[in-house]
Amino acid sequence: MRDAITAAKWFGLAADQGAARAQYMLGAMHVRGDGVPRDLKISVKWFKAAAEQGFPLAQYNLAIAFYDGSGVARNLEYAYMWFKLAASSGYKPAANNVDFLARRMNPSQIEKAQKLASECIRKKYKECLRKGASQNRIPTIKWSRSAPVKGHVKSQKNLAGIYYNGQGIIRDPKEAFRWSRLAAQQGVAEAQYNLGVMYSNGDGVSQDYSEALRWFGLAIQKGYAKAQLGLATMYDYGDGTPQNGVEAFKWYSRAAEQGDMRAQNNLGAMLGLGQGVTQDYKAAVNWYRLAADQGYALAQYNLGWMYDQGKGVIRNYPASAQWYRLSAEQGYAPAQARMGESYQKGKGVIRDQILALMWYRVAAKNGANAASKNKEFAAKSMTNSQITEAENLARECVRRNYKGC
Repeated sequence: MRDAITAAKWFGLAADQGAARAQYMLGAMHVRGDGVPRDLKISVKWFKAAAEQGFPLAQYNLAIAFYDGSGVARNLEYAYMWFKLAASSGYKPAANNVDFLARRMNPSQIEKAQKLASECIRKKYKECLRKGASQNRIPTIKWSRSAPVKGHVKSQKNLAGIYYNGQGIIRDPKEAFRWSRLAAQQGVAEAQYNLGVMYSNGDGVSQDYSEALRWFGLAIQKGYAKAQLGLATMYDYGDGTPQNGVEAFKWYSRAAEQGDMRAQNNLGAMLGLGQGVTQDYKAAVNWYRLAADQGYALAQYNLGWMYDQGKGVIRNYPASAQWYRLSAEQGYAPAQARMGESYQKGKGVIRDQILALMWYRVAAKNGANAASKNKEFAAKSMTNSQITEAENLARECVRRNYKGC
């Protein structure tokens, strides 16, 4: 609910500045009562505002409002007109509704509606409704004047985040990219980093490593740790640049020193493997611990493995089981498989075949390949009632989101 309220706030900012998609989304939220009061009249006003900018989904929904009489007086001619306009804009479902509606109208109504549609196109969708057919004036949203979207980088950045993460709405990477770019062009480091990620992953825009490097570079100039991590990752994997362990280590280090937990974990991995730097298990453990203490599941697993193997620390099975569990409770499948092994062999925990099979089942469900084999091996030495109990516990563990299993 909080995400929907936040989304409605930022859509209000954009809608009040004339962003058609935001106007449509705000109209849809008023239809559902999602983050705003359910109000069909206000929804019609926002649909109309977006429809007059040629936004097909808004035209379609405005047609539905006129057909149903939802928030506006029922009018089949206007319903037909807006379905026709949405169809001509390329929205295929609207074409089906044009045919459907035509079968329920007399020839004179259809002729009138078609003339209305032609006239509306000529006017570029403006003033297509007779006065009184809908409330033309869009109400001012109380928060909008204090933070207009055009040129307001916080609004742009937050809208980008809402679209990218799907907060209260369907995720839309293309819209996220558009709003991120507006903020990035005004020098916002976080938005510049986000653009780098989107270019690197081809998410919301065609993949372009050179553009990813450029935007990461701009954010790095402002000391933005996540951008340092992004650049390090590109050097680490050779994405858009020759693979270079030394450069990767350098940029991981800079981000890690600023407290970025993923960079700290990756730095630990490079030190543990001797990749781009002299192998140093003790230093690896230190970096893993910093990231693990921040709750990073992968680092918790890696620290557990170091205790399990006695790498950089004295071998300590209770400590390894503790770190594996913390990681497993976050849903990390390899850690869940290790918990199965810990219970099967009594490593740091009291040996318990039922709990071992439970964790193997959970890990296998989450894609851990080794767990699939181990669960079959563990089950061979168990009774049917024990296997049933383990399966029930596994289902309960998943239901509880892996906590307290």
